[in-house]
Amino acid sequence: MFRIAAPLMFALALVGPARAADTSEGKVMYEQYACARCHGADAKGGSVPDAPPLAGMAADRIEQKVRRFIENRAHQDVLGGCGAPPTAGEIRKIAEYLSTLSP
Repeated sequence: MFRIAAPLMFALALVGPARAADTSEGKVMYEQYACARCHGADAKGGSVPDAPPLAGMAADRIEQKVRRFIENRAHQDVLGGCGAPPTAGEIRKIAEYLSTLSP
């Protein structure tokens, strides 16, 4: 049993820190793109009535909503002072971070 469990536990230990690094990057990007201005620092909703809470939502769903938001150019009115929208890779990292938060 130990012969099977030890390698598996070692592999999981290697994967864990990498995932944590990805979510910490997403947190930095969430702050960098000023997402909290509308969605709140904890992503549970902010001062803008139409900004939905994002904390705890599935990463794929967040990613899809943000991409649609950008493709529809809705970001131009809402994100006027935030600069260019995040790239696809940045959106994924932000979404992964948000999915780890408690709703």
